[in-house]
Amino acid sequence: MCNDQYNEGLKVVQYIKKYVMENGGKYRDCAVLYRNHALSLPIEEHLKAENIPYIIKGSLSFFDRAEIGVAMAFLRFLYAQNDDDLIKILLTCAKGVGQGRIDKMMKECEDSGDSLWDHICKLVRVKTKSRAKREIEVYNSLKTCKDILGEYIVKMNQSGSGESLTILLKNLLSEIGYTDILEKEMERNKDKSMSNDRLENLETFYTFIKRNEDCNQGKLTLCDLIDIIAMDSSISSSEDGEKEKEEEKEEKEEKEEENGRDNKVVLMTLHSSKGLEWPFVSIIGCDDGTIPYYRSGIEEERRLFYVGLTRARDKLLLTCPKMRSMYNKLSDRKLSPFWREMNEEF
Repeated sequence: MCNDQYNEGLKVVQYIKKYVMENGGKYRDCAVLYRNHALSLPIEEHLKAENIPYIIKGSLSFFDRAEIGVAMAFLRFLYAQNDDDLIKILLTCAKGVGQGRIDKMMKECEDSGDSLWDHICKLVRVKTKSRAKREIEVYNSLKTCKDILGEYIVKMNQSGSGESLTILLKNLLSEIGYTDILEKEMERNKDKSMSNDRLENLETFYTFIKRNEDCNQGKLTLCDLIDIIAMDSSISSSEDGEKEKEEEKEEKEEKEEENGRDNKVVLMTLHSSKGLEWPFVSIIGCDDGTIPYYRSGIEEERRLFYVGLTRARDKLLLTCPKMRSMYNKLSDRKLSPFWREMNEEF
């Protein structure tokens, strides 16, 4: 039992260090399994703090995930109004704005010497005279984005305003329609796990920001936050092409395995762990609502948990947080019913 998910991450990493030291083993002998990708961040943070190499199988590192890249583009844009970040925002959230429209506006910026943000601000000052439905849609979309972003530029950069960066970012992503985009994607997707992961990853990101705000006694500025994330994750300004990055990552992992240089702790979901084994396995998040996952059928969840248990050849560690920070508040967690079933059985 752990105090919260960050204490859980710390304890798991301590157990991994102890196992490797006592057994003269390799980090690759250890795996951390979880029900969904959003749970990986605390483990990643503590592994980095201890300089322990790790690899995430079947996914990207938390801060390389597409939805976190979009959230980061918003934060960076609000701070510096950078063209690249604004392009990412428009392509994601502005209805009717595609790469062709972006290329046209960038050419106009090149001719005028304006930044893309200044160009859009000028563009929407005068109501469009076009009668074409598509042009009206693009104009309205650009104006809406400009108005919302302009409002939040002021809010985000008001140091000492007393408003939480966590709440401001969450409200911005909701107001500009990004949260709604992910929710609709989830509804369209028959296998809802990926879209739901995206929403939960955002919630985990909000928790990360809130934790840093609390550590700074509520005095965290937007500049401070961007610096913290950059140091913690070595984020670049190009998080596009998630599928390509995953393919490149998998190819690199295969080459490392062939060359025997993959001495890294493995992080992956329970789903991805089928058919694999490690001497030491940790399953985190053994709390009711996470395992079994509250959106899935109980029998399938029980089978999935059994898969996780049987991945361990030598030692198995199960952890559960007493409290979990969700939706910007701490909630009490109960032990997974599967944990109780095992105790009754054995």
